[in-house]
Amino acid sequence: MLKKTSAIILAFLLSIYIVIPCGAAGATISIGSVEAVPGETVTVPVSISGNPGINTFSLGFSYDTNTLTLLDVKLSSNLGGQFAYKKKAVWLNSSDTKYNGDILYLTFKVSDIAEYGDSSISVTYAPGDISNYNEDDVNFAVSPG
Repeated sequence: MLKKTSAIILAFLLSIYIVIPCGAAGATISIGSVEAVPGETVTVPVSISGNPGINTFSLGFSYDTNTLTLLDVKLSSNLGGQFAYKKKAVWLNSSDTKYNGDILYLTFKVSDIAEYGDSSISVTYAPGDISNYNEDDVNFAVSPG
């Protein structure tokens, strides 16, 4: 009886999970792909597409700290608004923007002893970190670079 009850509860929870949308239709944050050699400095673009309208974001970054050192984070001049970077890239605008394109540029130093191969970079954020002027969460799928 306990197994049957557990199975029903699990099925219910899965059905709720499947119904919850992951993000706005087609809204994506993408990290560009670049090539570099050990010891080189490289700038990687972060872009958005399918933007339904946002006026704030707070984004973190996930990457291999043994291979890459994040030196700088700059806001694209096409986005406007106010921007600060300390541990997260925080942006705020006075109204919603539906801008699509590069939003940030991440500058990394590749370790002198990095081995040749791929090193993934991704954007991280939690619920509430991207919103529109009405303070509604706006969710984006993330495509690592």
